[in-house]
Amino acid sequence: MAVLVLGASLARGQEGFRSDKTVTLTGGISATAWHDLDGDGRSELIVLKKNGALEVRDVAASGS
Repeated sequence: MAVLVLGASLARGQEGFRSDKTVTLTGGISATAWHDLDGDGRSELIVLKKNGALEVRDVAASGS
């Protein structure tokens, strides 16, 4: 449930998050990169959506 709340917050552009681009992949999967949360010019989060379910990936934590 926390992921859904975070996803909804991101979708509204709150908390300083800014969406760079959303792409739709095969199978109805969409991916949105949320960019520059800490001012370093890199995307920190990627929100994946498949069949209505959200998955949030922290790119900075993974070292990508």
